[in-house]
Amino acid sequence: MTKSLRDIARLRLSRDAEFISIHDFDSIEGRVNNLEDGGDENDTRLKSITPTTLLHYYMEVPIEDKLDTLFSFLKTHQKQKILVFFSSRKQVRFAYQSFKALKVN
Repeated sequence: MTKSLRDIARLRLSRDAEFISIHDFDSIEGRVNNLEDGGDENDTRLKSITPTTLLHYYMEVPIEDKLDTLFSFLKTHQKQKILVFFSSRKQVRFAYQSFKALKVN
């Protein structure tokens, strides 16, 4: 994270915001193995790695099917934590309003 991005995050995010970082699997595995072999469980490096149980997926979807696919996916995975990225605030607002209008209990 660059210094300017850290400054923006410090100003705009709440104090209890969490930063998620991505590291290579070998790095994670080595640190976990070190911990299992009696290493220091307060190793500060372990606090900055992505949990080994966190799975990353992506889909390539034609533009005309994106909202339909996202809505279907969210409806079928309501019990899971999902992070969706949009390019702009307007896209977030549009998706929210669309999904709110389509919501079926």
